[in-house]
Amino acid sequence: MDTHVNSDVTTDGSAEQHSSDDSSASLDGKSLEREDLELVKNLQYGLLSLQLLLTKNLNLASVLSTKEKLFPLFECFSLPVSSSSNIPQLFLLVLSRLTTYAPCVEAIVADSSGLLILLQLLHSSPSCREGALHVLYALASTPELACAAAKHGGVVFILEVLLPIQEEIPLQQRAAAASLLGKLVGQTMHGPRVAITLARFLPDGLVLVIRDGPGEVVVTALEQTTETPELVWTPAMAASLSAQIATMASDLYREQVKGRVVDWDVPEQASGQQEMRNEPQVGGIYVRLFLKYTKFPEIS
Repeated sequence: MDTHVNSDVTTDGSAEQHSSDDSSASLDGKSLEREDLELVKNLQYGLLSLQLLLTKNLNLASVLSTKEKLFPLFECFSLPVSSSSNIPQLFLLVLSRLTTYAPCVEAIVADSSGLLILLQLLHSSPSCREGALHVLYALASTPELACAAAKHGGVVFILEVLLPIQEEIPLQQRAAAASLLGKLVGQTMHGPRVAITLARFLPDGLVLVIRDGPGEVVVTALEQTTETPELVWTPAMAASLSAQIATMASDLYREQVKGRVVDWDVPEQASGQQEMRNEPQVGGIYVRLFLKYTKFPEIS
């Protein structure tokens, strides 16, 4: 992740001067703009310095180990600054360091709104996706994040990275998303609910692959054609599911940014298995394919 501080500041000096009043207003506007840019630069330096300090001495994280001290910093994700600013990425580096300090983990998960912001970044900010995945993975053993993933739609945002519809998402990020889902499925309290949610989208065989990992194996399984009595999956099924997930993620994001904490559930028709919906099954085994592949091992 890029950690440099953006210092290129440009101002538009080509505006025409119409009157002394207009000129004064223009100068005031430029002055205000320069002040804002200076504040942004100071914040960048501050976040970078904090990240370096935490790297040298993690005990300093105790200063931010309460919800009251930590959560004002989440405003770094919503500041009205230029898209070229790397403030969100710098704050993700800070959060990544804080997740190695147990009291800070408790502070981060203490408010579901912060977890939702991190999950939303997967959808809304490609430049923050890698850092958000790293922080979320560090938090994935907590019941709070597993609950947010299953109850508030986080699974959709993660699946959108794992199963992209058009955007070229790096293999490393897709594998990280798969690993994140696998860790969430294994969470003791809410992991079963995450698994049930995934099973509404994916065949049971792929849910097991996600659970067992690693992430690279999951990505490979999603990209290949498989036809066994236990699992049927094709590129066409993947493309159909990707389109559904992209629509769901956009709809859910619009609702959440309105300030609503949505108790979300998977629509009944949402599935990558519609091609097989009329196939008879016994114990998760497709009967027709079991009879077709006579050499398939018996199911005990």
